[in-house]
Amino acid sequence: MDEQTFKRLMNQASIFHRIGDDTGYLAGYMRGLRRAYHGERFGTEDEHTRWLSLAGDPRREAMGRGYRDGLAGHKPAEAV
Repeated sequence: MDEQTFKRLMNQASIFHRIGDDTGYLAGYMRGLRRAYHGERFGTEDEHTRWLSLAGDPRREAMGRGYRDGLAGHKPAEAV
């Protein structure tokens, strides 16, 4: 992911976060986006694995889905 795309998507997510009623999706999304941009330099492999596993936890499903969407570079508007 290039810097321009990262900044654009992060800005969109930040706007949604400020004006929306977030259930954790956007927090996960922004973390996944950072991982996509910075790669293995962002967080540990253990943290990455835990974030990926959140999608299977009913209480934290939105955060896990957001992390996966950010990691894949999807636009936040497509999933919010």
